[in-house]
Amino acid sequence: QVVRVDDSPAQDGFGILRETWRQRAEPARDNMDRSIQRGVAWVGYGFVIIPVLFLAAVLVMWLVHKLLREIAVSDREGRRARINEAKFRNLIEGSLQGVMILENDRIVFANDALARMFGYDSAAEVLTADFYADFVPEGDIDKTKAVRDNLVSGRRQSDDYRAIRKRKDGTHIWVDVTVHGVDWEGEPAYQVLYIDISDQVRFEQELVAEKERVEAHAAAMAELNENLHYARMEAEEKQRELHALSITDPLTGAFNRRHFLDCGAIEIRRRRRFG
Repeated sequence: QVVRVDDSPAQDGFGILRETWRQRAEPARDNMDRSIQRGVAWVGYGFVIIPVLFLAAVLVMWLVHKLLREIAVSDREGRRARINEAKFRNLIEGSLQGVMILENDRIVFANDALARMFGYDSAAEVLTADFYADFVPEGDIDKTKAVRDNLVSGRRQSDDYRAIRKRKDGTHIWVDVTVHGVDWEGEPAYQVLYIDISDQVRFEQELVAEKERVEAHAAAMAELNENLHYARMEAEEKQRELHALSITDPLTGAFNRRHFLDCGAIEIRRRRRFG
């Protein structure tokens, strides 16, 4: 269309040229068509895959964020738990009260104050002891088990009582016992607090004995006073009888000369007094 050639050989040459170009261009065009079709297909897939990938990425990011937040919360809770545990141990270890935790009648915790109270070398040695065999006298086992059952079952939250407990050397001490139901590593248990009141009980027993002695002495004094009262009354009665015998005649009952002289002496003193 650009070059106007009239001779037919030139036209034939252009025809051959066009045919050659077409033959060479058709494979490239076919490849291009296939590439375009594949590209269109991939674009179509992309419209489906990209939202899915985007949602998956959002979901992954949300899960990662939640996981990181849970890890942070867990770290904070772990630090708080460690701090609380340290406070608990400092409080318990520094307490003057003996503290023991029992799980299934097995001693799982004891502080140094309890070890000293019961004559053990350390709290670790207490953990190797048998609670009922080494601490509770035989006559108090049933009561102790009843308290345990009430706490573990939840019928009671706590209990307070006074009891006798055994020391390592076999001697006995009086203790005030306070028991609370607790959770120990996810299992029901109960915590026992002991206060040694042996000196107090001994003093109370001495006071009771002294009171009984005083009451017995007071009763004896009252009886003696009553006997003295009766004796005094009898003496006065005897004195009156002797006086009557001294101023009367036993046979006639008439006043005698002695009585007459006594009365005369009284009258003389009266005259002297009043003139």
